[in-house]
Amino acid sequence: MKKTKRYDFLIIFGFTFLIVFIIVISLLGAFGLNKTTIFQKTYSNSFEKLVETEKAEADLIAVHRAMKDVALSRNYLQLTVAIKDVDNYNAQIEEYFTTMAKINPNDVFLTDVINAYSDWVPIRATTIELAKNGQYEQAAENTRTAGADQVN
Repeated sequence: MKKTKRYDFLIIFGFTFLIVFIIVISLLGAFGLNKTTIFQKTYSNSFEKLVETEKAEADLIAVHRAMKDVALSRNYLQLTVAIKDVDNYNAQIEEYFTTMAKINPNDVFLTDVINAYSDWVPIRATTIELAKNGQYEQAAENTRTAGADQVN
């Protein structure tokens, strides 16, 4: 009986030691990996990409709302503020595209998104021009129809 208790204790001690040893080795490996430049660069790029993506998504929504404001403007003051908003958010999106292209220049999806966003330039320009000329109904219709065709 005494021998069995001793072996039980040794087995429990052995497994506990093995688990602690694996945890310590894993932590040392993780801390060692964290200090490598490739890990830091990859982590930094991923975090930067996440932040930039969230900013761009917010700016895209803001541009969309500003274009709705342009299309729904009924006087010069409203139109001026809406155009200023469109220009402001558009500049931020362009900055995002520039930053992302530097982080990952070979990203095919990013290139497609940049090209698709560029295709909206004539729609925005036409909508703004129609609104500036007081053709508010046509501006709203251009945003609805041309924008819908572009989405399709």
